[in-house]
Amino acid sequence: MEGNTNLLMAKMAEYGTRFFVKDLCKILSISKPTAVHKLKGQAKFKKREILELINYYNLTNEEAKKIFGELPKNDK
Repeated sequence: MEGNTNLLMAKMAEYGTRFFVKDLCKILSISKPTAVHKLKGQAKFKKREILELINYYNLTNEEAKKIFGELPKNDK
């Protein structure tokens, strides 16, 4: 199942994000080129990154599934 980065950016905007790449770099501790690729759907988000974004933006399971597709299993 493919994700939808437009929905992610909409959620980011709801939280006041204006600089999507810059904020994604800061939240996930990733490089600018990596953030651009992820936001364009050219690279997949890693499990850790998905979980960090779910927590940071307080995403519901429904929102997270729409954005990222299949959700990672929680190893706890």
